[in-house]
Amino acid sequence: MTRGSSRAITVPIAATQVPATFVGSLGSTGSPLKAIGAAAASVTGPANAAVTPLINNDVFLVVPKAFHALDVAIVEAFNVGAAVLTPGEFVQAVQNGRTNILDALNQPVGPPTTPTGARTIVQVLAVEAVNVTTAVAFQAGELLLAGGVQVADAAAQELAQSGDPAAALAAGATRAGQVISTASAPVVSAVNTAVTNIRNSLADPFPSAVKTTAPSVQTLTVKTDEPKKPDTRTTKKSSESSSETKDTDASSSEKPSQKVNAESPKNAKRTAHDHSVIRTNTAARRLMPASDIRCDISLR
Repeated sequence: MTRGSSRAITVPIAATQVPATFVGSLGSTGSPLKAIGAAAASVTGPANAAVTPLINNDVFLVVPKAFHALDVAIVEAFNVGAAVLTPGEFVQAVQNGRTNILDALNQPVGPPTTPTGARTIVQVLAVEAVNVTTAVAFQAGELLLAGGVQVADAAAQELAQSGDPAAALAAGATRAGQVISTASAPVVSAVNTAVTNIRNSLADPFPSAVKTTAPSVQTLTVKTDEPKKPDTRTTKKSSESSSETKDTDASSSEKPSQKVNAESPKNAKRTAHDHSVIRTNTAARRLMPASDIRCDISLR
């Protein structure tokens, strides 16, 4: 048995004891008004203690989670309906809708921490209409219901203490103002949020589908133990330079020989001529008499 249910049981018990409570308060205070206030407070007090925690739990914890899941379901219904025209995306849309709705239902109670996914103007209007209606009919309505008990309890408690009906009314009015302020807060917040979201959606009422692309990754490939290919241009230039060097060396080595070979016939002819002259002179000396040889020597 929860604490709220246990407190709720005290309300009918206190109601059955109202006559006894009135008589007892009248005998102790001697004031009929105080006795009436005490009898009323014996019922409104337990009611307030039982209702207020239940209402606050429902308004600020259960309702936000439940209607956030409803918002997500509405958005996913639009997405699935739009995917009917594109059969290739229908199955994926159904799977995404199922996952998103389950995630919304599995969230802890309290204000939602994930977006509804509403993107187009139609989705935003539908979601915000649900949110404003929820704030008015459920949150504000429940707070006003609890506020009625709180106002009655405030007036009864003041009457039981002071016995002054005017002071009791003033206490009730003060509490009523607090209740109205508390009940209107969710409505004001829902309306302001709706206006902001609708205004933002009007700037781009039908946005295109968001495309998720993986970030580009630059890969570096390192090759090891692979022989390098020779640079054909460098090899060609080296071969050409070496061939040119060889040709130059060959030409330079051939030129002296060619020169020598070119001059060798002349030298051969001169040498042969000199040899022939020497042989002729020798032969002539052999045939000449000794006197002539001496003359010839003297003449020389």
